Amino acid sequence: MNFVILSAIILLPHGDLSVRIAEKTAAIKKEPSNLLLYMQRGELYAQHEQPDSALLDYAVAIKNGFDSSTVHVLKAEAHLALNEIDEGMKSVSRFLKMEPNHLKGIHVRAQLFEAKNELDKAIRDFEFVISNSEGARPQDYVELSNLYLNRDSTDFKNAIDVLNRGREKLGNIISLEMKLYDLEKSRGNFESAHTILNIMMEPLSRKERLMVEKAELFILQEEQIEAAKTLVEAENSIAALPARFQHIGATIKLKQRIEELKQQL
Repeated sequence: MNFVILSAIILLPHGDLSVRIAEKTAAIKKEPSNLLLYMQRGELYAQHEQPDSALLDYAVAIKNGFDSSTVHVLKAEAHLALNEIDEGMKSVSRFLKMEPNHLKGIHVRAQLFEAKNELDKAIRDFEFVISNSEGARPQDYVELSNLYLNRDSTDFKNAIDVLNRGREKLGNIISLEMKLYDLEKSRGNFESAHTILNIMMEPLSRKERLMVEKAELFILQEEQIEAAKTLVEAENSIAALPARFQHIGATIKLKQRIEELKQQL
């Protein structure tokens, strides 16, 4: 069961997608009976954030006898994008009848269950995908972690366990580390939060953003002296940047955040 086969879509700039849609439309005019072309154009429409147009093409293909399993899971995704959850469930159920236990279908079904607020079922499906996929993505672990907390806002144990499983499998991915840091910070586990920040900072040549995070942790711990020292280190790090980096939006916002934290000392 290869989750990557159907889920790894190369996201192209919308301009490129417009060209490809036009090319596919021209191909359909030449071969109007080629139903595969309709499915392919529908997939391009979906990538172009036009799920309604995608559904029209999928409907043409299916109505005229094109019964590839792929068209049904793509149709389910388009319904999900339009928040047409019941229709999405019908399509993904059709796909899973044709491709039992296919990870792509179970992943889409998990998202549909989440949209229906059937969180136990969504968690079950996400756990299945993560446990059985070599191609699980960092965002899948983050989404499952969020689901545990959406079901029970005090369930930090499962939420953190999921993220640690992701770290073990994928390494120290920044999105996993930041989510784990946010959870430890929100539950007041400051020692672990500092440890996570230190792990993230170690390989970085530019540490000022995470220094500011550390200063905020120190303020929450009421360790004003350590917070002040860390803010000075962050300011010195920013001052050492080339001039072109000191005037970009992200750096300006970081300087503003430093000033806000200083007011809390």
